[in-house]
Amino acid sequence: MLFHPSPYLRQGLLSNATTNVGLSLFMMLAAGLLTRQLGLPSPLLLIAGVAYMSWGLVLGTLALRQSVSRAHVRAVIGFNVAWALASILAVAAMPSATRPGLALVLAQAGCALMYAALQQIGLQRSSVQST
Repeated sequence: MLFHPSPYLRQGLLSNATTNVGLSLFMMLAAGLLTRQLGLPSPLLLIAGVAYMSWGLVLGTLALRQSVSRAHVRAVIGFNVAWALASILAVAAMPSATRPGLALVLAQAGCALMYAALQQIGLQRSSVQST
């Protein structure tokens, strides 16, 4: 079922997209420096950067559509929750992570959960559109 996203949902998706693209660029451009500072493997940072960029583009595209599917928004919410949990599990399995590395991963996991909550509120505030 398609619906018109509320301004709250649209902003939640756009903010999530912007955060992902910004973090992606930071991780990809500074992977070498970040590896030393965070104790996280450079390939992991590069892969995560590509994932953040791809996800940011998907979110931005979804946010700019006139009408969206509830299933797509629910998938975004679910993905944000899953990403947060996977991030926490991944960093817990990395004994090389420094305190700043742990802080970065936990902060981005917290942001993913925050965006999931904001998007859920935005979904509830959106109007149904018949097609």
